[in-house]
Amino acid sequence: TGDRYPWWNLQPGYPEGHFPQLPPGVYANGGLFPLVGADLCRACFEHGYPERGWLRFNEFWEQVKADRGACMTWYTRDGRAASNTHWTTIHDGWGIAFWGRAAIEGIVGVKPLAPAMQHCQIRLNWHIGGVDRARACIAAPSSRTYIAYDYRCDGADVTIRFTGTGSEVTFI
Repeated sequence: TGDRYPWWNLQPGYPEGHFPQLPPGVYANGGLFPLVGADLCRACFEHGYPERGWLRFNEFWEQVKADRGACMTWYTRDGRAASNTHWTTIHDGWGIAFWGRAAIEGIVGVKPLAPAMQHCQIRLNWHIGGVDRARACIAAPSSRTYIAYDYRCDGADVTIRFTGTGSEVTFI
């Protein structure tokens, strides 16, 4: 499509002139939404395309760095932060919660399968992203539950040490 990212909220956008105040590629007229990119990232990890998941995550990270640490609600098709309404600020990061879930379930690889993390699934994808050491702790303070692990990859040797409050962990 020529868009900077495949995070469209509507593709194709409404035709030129349909909304005179909104050219194509702005807001609901074909803009790029981080929340769409996050779910696309998470789906890549969940459905066997972890390389694409890492690519989507790196796209997002580069965009956030380019915007001096801000996550905008939407971007124009060329990746510029869009702020064309009276209620938009640089703090309107609707997509950041979705990226948090994509990072937890995709990058970190922890997916709760039962309430209060009694059963969690762990799918380690660090090696695909070129990461050989990682520590993670996913906690749910309201239920006083957590799962944590230390991952190390030294060549062919992979070591995983984990702990948590749940009763079952499934590694896939």
